[in-house]
Amino acid sequence: INHSLFKSTLFLGAGSVWFRTGHRDIEKLGGIGKKMPVISLAMLVGLMAMAALPPLNGFAGEWVIYQSFFALGQSEAFIGRLLGPLLAVGLAITGALAVMCMAKVYGVTFLG
Repeated sequence: INHSLFKSTLFLGAGSVWFRTGHRDIEKLGGIGKKMPVISLAMLVGLMAMAALPPLNGFAGEWVIYQSFFALGQSEAFIGRLLGPLLAVGLAITGALAVMCMAKVYGVTFLG
């Protein structure tokens, strides 16, 4: 349900921008947020949810995954103590890259 909520918001927002401007290249859309403030806000919320930022719905699922990795790191098995922190760091790096990607998409498209 979570994935379908933010993905449908992003698809509808992208379709609205394409319908209104006739462009799909984000480099040509700079500053469209002033002309489309409601779509801009909806896309911001969708992008934040996709990047799993709190307090949006994507964060809850990612937090549960972090908690399981931390619990795995405290297990008695050596492989669990090894993999738990490595998986948590990998997820953190992936999350940071997602935030940077979503910030670029929003910044270039809606802020100019």
